[in-house]
Amino acid sequence: MVAVASTFAQIEPTVGLGMSPPWGDGSEDYSGGLSYSAGVQYRLTLGGFGVLPGVFYSSKSSSADEAEIDVTMNFIEAPLLVSFPALPTLNLLAGPVLWSNLGGTAEAGDQSLDVDEDLNALGFSIAAGVDFTLMPMLN
Repeated sequence: MVAVASTFAQIEPTVGLGMSPPWGDGSEDYSGGLSYSAGVQYRLTLGGFGVLPGVFYSSKSSSADEAEIDVTMNFIEAPLLVSFPALPTLNLLAGPVLWSNLGGTAEAGDQSLDVDEDLNALGFSIAAGVDFTLMPMLN
């Protein structure tokens, strides 16, 4: 973490790993898959609460088990999260996310094709999660 201008604000490199829910047309036929993200966020702390705008690259996968199809999509995401303290090193996060779809791939057996036509260029979603600090800053 790099302190910026004061002890109340800082820029943080951030990585995430999780499970993504199925999305889009026919999503009831899909199951969620692995997702990951990497980017930077700016943490502004106000009396224990925080505001975290950021920019991230993320990859989300999904699969249709019956058709044996795996889909991976790539995104640029700009969340604006609010952080609520739960424990000294654990915060609850929630807020809106503006995103842009960069395309992806669909694989069925040994065939692979690019998935980039008829995609939403911009989208909006709501995110929720946890923020765990591995090494809290020492005063």
